[in-house]
Amino acid sequence: MSNERPKYAVIPAPKGRLEPTDLVIAKFLGAPSRRWTEFVAENFVYIAAEPGSRIWVDECWVDNEWALCARYRDQADEAFGMRVVDLHVPREPSTLSDPLVRGGRHASARSQARHLLDGVPDDGQDVVVGWTEQDGRRWWGIPPAAGWPSVLEPANNVAAFSWPPPRHPHRRTTDAHRRLAQTFAAIESPRWSERALSACLNSLLISHTAARIAVEDAWAEDEWTFAVVYQDPWHDVARRIGLRRSTYERDSNTFYKMQYGGGLTCPPDPTRFGQDVAECDIGEPLGTIAEHLRADANGIHWWGDRPLQPPQGPVAH
Repeated sequence: MSNERPKYAVIPAPKGRLEPTDLVIAKFLGAPSRRWTEFVAENFVYIAAEPGSRIWVDECWVDNEWALCARYRDQADEAFGMRVVDLHVPREPSTLSDPLVRGGRHASARSQARHLLDGVPDDGQDVVVGWTEQDGRRWWGIPPAAGWPSVLEPANNVAAFSWPPPRHPHRRTTDAHRRLAQTFAAIESPRWSERALSACLNSLLISHTAARIAVEDAWAEDEWTFAVVYQDPWHDVARRIGLRRSTYERDSNTFYKMQYGGGLTCPPDPTRFGQDVAECDIGEPLGTIAEHLRADANGIHWWGDRPLQPPQGPVAH
């Protein structure tokens, strides 16, 4: 049996329809669950492609046991697979392998898909791995009756979905961004700042919210600090923007965590910190911060603190 990516007859978005059909589960009570699962799958792929989604769906299909199967990547570009059964049964989520919708007879395919997406783990530490493909993709959920490898057999799958086409055809990924991401990912014994910066750069490569961002440069300043220089075409005040972020607060000798605050006695997870900087800082509009940017001699407008020293360590140009 081959573990190569399976080839399915993908069902595209019907012409003239702007979004998938959203039906309530009551219309399917007493009927086979295949059609209900297909409606949920359509909506699942559609919602996952919306800006701000935590995952990017590579493939989604329904198998001959009426389970929803999907291959997806998280913001760190880690690859996972999921297989969820009994989607026609509305109940409270119980485990990571059973993130079903809560509600009753009025639960809809859209709400079911949204609750399912909310329950999808996007951090490798949260995944209860049931099987790992040869390429390293980790699968979680309920295995098929014939065992995990059979999930990839096209003969066992009845319908695949692609909805909608890529939302960001004008993604502005630069060659410098790709080189930087490769450089920092290749460091054998990275410092905390280099791990965080690597996660930030990788997240920006696939981010929905930061698709318009063009990264020019990035570097690790010291053990706890990194900087990113980027362009934002939607920002009229300054096209070259610099952001410096550090987890270490020198005055209090404590650490800072994004979306939490300071006062920590130990540094936060660098991967999560870097992803949060990409999504919550670089990917979001500057708003009133634009009124307080500080330009340096190179025409870079900084928010946060300006760098204390020139770039150090591996920098790709």
